[in-house]
Amino acid sequence: MANIWKTIKYLYFTGMFLLSVSCVYLLWIWRNGMLDPVTTTAVMMDDLESLGPWAILLDVFILLIMFVFYKKSRKKPIIDNPWLSGSPNFGPLLLEADQLPVPPSPEELELMGILKE
Repeated sequence: MANIWKTIKYLYFTGMFLLSVSCVYLLWIWRNGMLDPVTTTAVMMDDLESLGPWAILLDVFILLIMFVFYKKSRKKPIIDNPWLSGSPNFGPLLLEADQLPVPPSPEELELMGILKE
């Protein structure tokens, strides 16, 4: 369920980004004053005709950049937890080993000076 909300949030911010770019472009067209709708459309068509296929490549480039940022934000963080097996700081945990070490006998503990009576 969390991935659905992340996707909705991504689509919302993508829409807001495209709306902002459209507003900046419209304000650039109207930099010398507001134009009527017919003249504004004619200016936009002139820009598209002058750009030609480069306009499509520019759109693809911008969408590619947004896709890269989207993929980077969706990567799961790598958590370096020393308590988990396979951590780069430690080998396998003792309890996960195939064969547990044999504990020393009381005589061996006495010889090592650990067990005192």
